[in-house]
Amino acid sequence: MRNVRVVAVLAAGLLVACGSSTTSTTTTGTVTVHVNATGTSVDTAFTVTVDGSYTYPITTGADQTFQVDELAHSIELTDVASNCEVTSTNPQVIQITAGTETTLTFDVSCDTNGDVAITIATTGDNPDDQYLLDFNSGFHTVPVGPRQTLTLSLPVGPYSIELTGVASNCAVQGANPVSVDVVEDSTATARFDIVCTAP
Repeated sequence: MRNVRVVAVLAAGLLVACGSSTTSTTTTGTVTVHVNATGTSVDTAFTVTVDGSYTYPITTGADQTFQVDELAHSIELTDVASNCEVTSTNPQVIQITAGTETTLTFDVSCDTNGDVAITIATTGDNPDDQYLLDFNSGFHTVPVGPRQTLTLSLPVGPYSIELTGVASNCAVQGANPVSVDVVEDSTATARFDIVCTAP
């Protein structure tokens, strides 16, 4: 009878030990990111940036899956081409639950690009040292020097380009703003002649 009791106690202990080994310790969840890009001249390669630190490459139409801790995370689509725009919320903030999978989709819209070459030519006394080019009333504003040719890549379409920030002793000769049409695989041109006099 004693032998029987000993065996029963050992068997019970073995069952407890086996049961405790199956306790789950999962503290991460899975995130799957999908990019849906539409339009012309579509960008095909992007980067998924997690919490501003960790990056994963992703291509249009393909999924990128990775593990993250059971916390709130900021997921951002980066390295987007200049002719493309993320139309969905970016970044997206998600709360991760351990052992679950979260799927995010980023929608991207792309336009066809063309080039525009803008020449700035300043002459006269005490010339200005910098101007601003304003595209379509603020769509794209860039600083420019008094004597340079600047080439920009922009989505195709009509533009009104205005030279601003001109000093009081200087004046633009001719039209300002000027109108140009940016066309795919072509370079439109615009020119601003500025004459300055001693103040």
